[in-house]
Amino acid sequence: MASNNRFRSRLNPRALDSLRHAPATQGLIGRRAFLVGATALGVAAPAARAASKVGNVAGYRMRKQIRQGKVQRVTFEINGASWTVDPSLFSGNPELSVREDGKAVTVSLKGARYPGTNTELSFEAHVTPSLLGHTIKFELPAAGLVMEAPFAEWLKGEKALGTKVSKDEAERVFAGIGNHATLSLADGKLTFSPTNELGFVGAAVLKTDTAEFPIGEF
Repeated sequence: MASNNRFRSRLNPRALDSLRHAPATQGLIGRRAFLVGATALGVAAPAARAASKVGNVAGYRMRKQIRQGKVQRVTFEINGASWTVDPSLFSGNPELSVREDGKAVTVSLKGARYPGTNTELSFEAHVTPSLLGHTIKFELPAAGLVMEAPFAEWLKGEKALGTKVSKDEAERVFAGIGNHATLSLADGKLTFSPTNELGFVGAAVLKTDTAEFPIGEF
């Protein structure tokens, strides 16, 4: 079994440092190279040693890891598909809370940053009953953005959770990807995945100290 303090992250700060020292010419970076090398907006959860509280709500299962009276981690599961929020995988001063009100659940993450970047992930996610199951309403308060999708379909990767954003909105969300790089974005679409990745679909240019790298999406 893997060690409890291990986790997987798509962030590779050394790759970003290598981009700093790249020749001062423009080049094309593929989506995978950008995700793995430059900004890495996704983390995966490890096993945790803590008391578990499992709740079964019609349509999905919710499992909370609780230590010293505080929620350390929460996982939602539907037919093998899952979404886990674990603040220990983020930098900054992340705080997780879970509120239950009847059949509705609100997950709040505050003060979290993607490791190796200054990009913040503070959100409120509301999972509520709907006519055909449950809906997830995902809010990024700092950016004033809201996304909605059918919860089960989003968990299983069948429906995207996203919203159209302006250039200014997109650049506010992705501000501070590193000490030596910035993103210049056009109008596009912001997405959030069950692996806790913020994504952007649209024209984008990664600018480092010495070069610019056009990327189609990430």
